[in-house]
Amino acid sequence: MKITSTELRQSVSVVLDTVKEGEPVHITRSGRPCAVLISADRYLHTIGVTVQDVADIAGVGITRVLWAVSQIVQAQGVEAMMISVANKGRPVTRDTLLGPEAALAVTVAVLKEKNT
Repeated sequence: MKITSTELRQSVSVVLDTVKEGEPVHITRSGRPCAVLISADRYLHTIGVTVQDVADIAGVGITRVLWAVSQIVQAQGVEAMMISVANKGRPVTRDTLLGPEAALAVTVAVLKEKNT
């Protein structure tokens, strides 16, 4: 969807519904591209970190991080849902993208295991 900034002001709720459904909205001002609105899910996916990033941050090997991911997935918490949504059912690897909540949960689990 492409709209002008004036149209955006006049129909914010319709635009937000469109974005929530997953369609990005391109906004123009004076005929030039100005911004793109995307859903919160898409934004989280965009700013997520990989399993390898977590390993680097925690200063541990990838095996420990994959272990932590498996523990969280087995627990079936909110973090597990974030992992499976981001990974779309594929096996978790070093390149698996984790949303912020999942990345934090995995990092905490790795650091707890590392310090025991």
